[in-house]
Amino acid sequence: MADETKAKNKAKEKKKKKKVKQKRQKKTIEKAPSKAKAIESKTSGGDDAESISVDKLLALLLAVSVIMNFYLFYQYNSLLDDAGRVSEDNTQQMRVVSGQAIQRPAIDDKVRVDFYVMSMCPYTSQVQTAINPVLEKMGDVIDFSINYIAQDTGSGFNSLRGQPEVDENIRQLCAMKNHGNGYEYMEYIICRNSNIQSDDWQSCARSADLDIQAIMQCVESGEGAELLRKSIGVSNDAQASGSPTMFINGQRYSGQRTERAFTQAICGHISNQHYICRELPPEKPIDIIVLNDRRCANCNIEPLKANLRQEFPAARFIEYDYSQDDGKRIYDESGIEVLPAILFGQDVRQTDKFGNMQRFLQDAGPYLNLMIGSRFDPKREICDNGMDDTGNGLIDCEDPDCEHALVCRQEIPKRLDAFVMSMCPFAITGLNSMDEVLEAIPDMDFNLHYIVGYDEDSLEFSSLSGQREVDENIRQLCAIDISKDRRKWMGYILCRNSDMNGDWMECADEAGIDADLMSECSTKQHGKDLLRQSMKTAQDLGITGSPTWMVSNKNLFSGISAEQIRSGFCRYNQDMPGCEMTLSDDTAGLPAQGGC
Repeated sequence: MADETKAKNKAKEKKKKKKVKQKRQKKTIEKAPSKAKAIESKTSGGDDAESISVDKLLALLLAVSVIMNFYLFYQYNSLLDDAGRVSEDNTQQMRVVSGQAIQRPAIDDKVRVDFYVMSMCPYTSQVQTAINPVLEKMGDVIDFSINYIAQDTGSGFNSLRGQPEVDENIRQLCAMKNHGNGYEYMEYIICRNSNIQSDDWQSCARSADLDIQAIMQCVESGEGAELLRKSIGVSNDAQASGSPTMFINGQRYSGQRTERAFTQAICGHISNQHYICRELPPEKPIDIIVLNDRRCANCNIEPLKANLRQEFPAARFIEYDYSQDDGKRIYDESGIEVLPAILFGQDVRQTDKFGNMQRFLQDAGPYLNLMIGSRFDPKREICDNGMDDTGNGLIDCEDPDCEHALVCRQEIPKRLDAFVMSMCPFAITGLNSMDEVLEAIPDMDFNLHYIVGYDEDSLEFSSLSGQREVDENIRQLCAIDISKDRRKWMGYILCRNSDMNGDWMECADEAGIDADLMSECSTKQHGKDLLRQSMKTAQDLGITGSPTWMVSNKNLFSGISAEQIRSGFCRYNQDMPGCEMTLSDDTAGLPAQGGC
């Protein structure tokens, strides 16, 4: 009797799966393209093998996101991660072989959804699990594809998790080739994701009612390897190196990795709204607190609010000023120190946009504070408003709070200070340009300062390009200290700029500076003392970008070409001989206003 009951249950389960499969096929009016068909649509043209930097790629892509707009608004550098998450796959830099470009126009106005993945990556499993019910419900309007991120060595393949991942990539491609109708292969993939480390792939194929023999024939005949080779080419042409990388109708997708988020994103591309889209409930409205200080002259955040309104159409903006009692209360309970502040409630975690914003949100008492690079401290003296803001009887520059404020610094005509990191390409270009500037304006009083970090506990310096840059900073300061001759120390710096990997002693000899004295200076305490003294001005002024220029001891500007530097300097020194000249505007191919 038990055996009979077991057999009946098994038959019911099989019948249930058959109905689900029929339901999928019925909803999918147009047959989804198999991988083989997608491969046939490729056009010629491919680049030679090259090393793709994940960090650079992701930084460029995120520059178009709203979060990056927040940072650009406050002149922050962009940083990088494809969906606001840091995964082991996103930190890998893989040398991949470029394949031929595949043009994938949407089929019959379907929404094109492209996933580029590593089959054993846990983040791949997450997004595939989320997209699967969307395909079940909306497969009739979606043109979905999966391609794989790996390395084609010519004689085989490499993948982050070794041969097991390569084998699974191939099996999944073979499953797609033989079972592309209605995305039947997705049932196999979802099953495998539940225990991807297991070698028993056949039980998942059997559970999904796939043709095991056809898959094995595809794998063993070498057809699967050819599918993988071409799939890698597709991923390379999409410049996909982090798993998962996702595109919807050719636009990079970096939103939440949930069924609702995918559904909402796809619905945004459908001209004739699908019934699933019409039934999708709207997001609940959230409150966004904007806390500002009307005394701050540089705290206009209206462009930022406009961006937030686009991302959260139903949001309610509640605005407070620090002068109000409620404003001070929120300031105190949030624990923030600078304004303006954009504060979200904890309910933002439930929105589809939270995935984009998570890494830019910081706990602030009962709130989440959007890190936008604010700098205004409402408790400090404002140094140019003619008022006593701190109640100590001292106004503006009389107050100790204003000791390092630019507006309170003594004006020193003819002076130009440069704040740099010695190995920053923008600083190198700017200092190379200074050679032309100094030739045109020889009476300029030119000074160099270095931007570094310093740990008071370990007594160690840190710099963006590591210890090599710290060492070079010190050597350049020693060259300045020993020679006391601008032509000589600039000669050393220009020589080093031509080849930072070369022998610094040769540059010292070429510049006419005693290399032995430089070596003694740079390896002893004196060199470190020079760097600590040099870094202080940058720290006092809050200067972190390389290069930054300061004219007449109180006016900042940026630029890297000779003409940009001349123009910035001469704006405040118009009578200096040489300021009437026009210099070259060469930036060595770098962005004119760029920096490290």
